[in-house]
Amino acid sequence: MSESSSVSARRRPRWVAVLVGVFAGALLILANWPYTLLVIKPTNDRLHAIMPAQSDAGTRQMIVSWGHLHAGRSALGVAATLCFLWALR
Repeated sequence: MSESSSVSARRRPRWVAVLVGVFAGALLILANWPYTLLVIKPTNDRLHAIMPAQSDAGTRQMIVSWGHLHAGRSALGVAATLCFLWALR
């Protein structure tokens, strides 16, 4: 057996890489639901409970925090998209 044929024999089939990329992307997309419910929703609930007349610097800080949490949620979507694109390569 030549060296080139032994190298190709150890390579995984292309469909395995596609399956891994699609599966990883799907997990990342689905991770948005628990992330939203467990991480972002408590902040949303606290912000909804504040009357506009009662807002203060703490409210502003919560809104900034919410923005950072939402950026994490967006990052999950970007990571999923990258996995899907990697699977298409």
